[in-house]
Amino acid sequence: MSSLSVILPLALVLAGASPGAGDELLEEVAAYRYGQSREPLFRLSEEVRASLADPGERGEMEARLVDFVESDATVEAREIACRELRLIGTESAVPALSRLLLNPKLGDAALFALASIPVPEATDALSAALGASSGRLRVGLIQALAQRGVAHPAFHEIAGGDDPEAAAAATWALGHTGDVDDARRILETAEPSLEAREAALRIAERSGDAGEPVFRRLLDPSESAAVRV
Repeated sequence: MSSLSVILPLALVLAGASPGAGDELLEEVAAYRYGQSREPLFRLSEEVRASLADPGERGEMEARLVDFVESDATVEAREIACRELRLIGTESAVPALSRLLLNPKLGDAALFALASIPVPEATDALSAALGASSGRLRVGLIQALAQRGVAHPAFHEIAGGDDPEAAAAATWALGHTGDVDDARRILETAEPSLEAREAALRIAERSGDAGEPVFRRLLDPSESAAVRV
């Protein structure tokens, strides 16, 4: 990423905002790289938290950070902005963060921000990104969606895929979001893992009487003592 010397004046970078103390602070933050003084970051964090007391100030701060994450600031600085959007972000921040999800350098930061913003738009963005994701980002998306109670249709496919970490995450997600039919499908795989059995058990535990067939299946003498217990 380019340094501060090639960043446009903040009046342009930050959506036409008039220069002020806050803009000067963001100019400092825009050049931040790991190993440098974190003092500007601490001041930014203080300003973000102070803005929570006033809806107008909070909205203005959010708008500035949203523009900032798509600016020419350093990757490190944009990661910091994503972190702050975890605290004050609303549906207004979702489009910019969504565009960063598949960015190899900023995807994790964008994911953590979106996962912390409790609006349907954020859930939709996380869900839409799952199909094109891979590796650690895919695992994070699965976990974030499951924590929101989203039973994503891709969980079953991923659970049977050849990426062991994503498969384990998807199986765990099914345990948190699936129904009894999902539990049956999990147990019908050729050799369901212990994690798969635990996921099926979790589904059965919250399914009332409908979960009885799953319990009976897991009590079969062919199961290990650990599973039966």
